Amino acid sequence: MFFEKENISYNYFSDCSSFRSHCLGAHLFVGAIGYLATLFGIPAFVLAIIIAPIATELPEKFNSIIWVRQGKDTLALGNITGAMVFQSSLIPALGIALTPWELNPLALISAVLALTSAGIVYLTL
Repeated sequence: MFFEKENISYNYFSDCSSFRSHCLGAHLFVGAIGYLATLFGIPAFVLAIIIAPIATELPEKFNSIIWVRQGKDTLALGNITGAMVFQSSLIPALGIALTPWELNPLALISAVLALTSAGIVYLTL
């Protein structure tokens, strides 16, 4: 259906243009984080650790809200869980493997806060 012979060139063009748009958007997002960090005089790491998770998870939240309103709560919960697993496993692994990884004091503090928060949530269950 989607990959019929007459649609192959359209599919190829669509995939390539989507990939280029995604890369351009990511480049603009990272540049904007750096610019805002300089503008406000705060480390880019601090701004990125606050804004990036919100920006990456926001579409999933909107989809989940729509699905809960439609009575598809299992789908909504699966969407959020899958997004959280993806964001907490594959992306950090690629980032650690493909970039020079330096754990400065600010990054160490944020890691300790994240682990402490997760521990508190786990203990309250």
